[in-house]
Amino acid sequence: MASIEVDIELKTSADKVWSSIKDYVVLFPKVFPDIYRSVEVLEGDGKSAGSLRKVTYHPTGEGMTQAAMTMFRVEFVDEENKVICVKMVDGDVLKQYKKFVDKMAVRAKEGGEDGSVVTYTIEYEKISEDTPDPLHIKDYSIDLFHKLDAYLQEEGKN
Repeated sequence: MASIEVDIELKTSADKVWSSIKDYVVLFPKVFPDIYRSVEVLEGDGKSAGSLRKVTYHPTGEGMTQAAMTMFRVEFVDEENKVICVKMVDGDVLKQYKKFVDKMAVRAKEGGEDGSVVTYTIEYEKISEDTPDPLHIKDYSIDLFHKLDAYLQEEGKN
């Protein structure tokens, strides 16, 4: 199995970012209505281990006419260390990857600086050698966290 890991620096505090990640089911469709058509909880509360989430995205990209769908199972949550791991169990991405897992760990910036760092990790197994590494998903996630950061910064001013 291969992995991609990136640290994403944000201006928002670790506690607020962590709270936003846990509130994904409600917050992300509200903040990103142009990306998320719907996020449904099919099992559990959507936040804790064992929960099953169905995410429907608006069509993106040239020639796409239908929304993409993904189902994630929350594999584990570590509240103390602000870590969540979700495994894709159904959806378009699994046409290219046998296994696809997202892990997000949030921590305060070191040295007393304001803000936080999200360590975002993708663990994946390709269906074939011709399958590209999921760099587009990494880039998409970096962009999404920066947009979330801007939203949380603006919300903090109100």
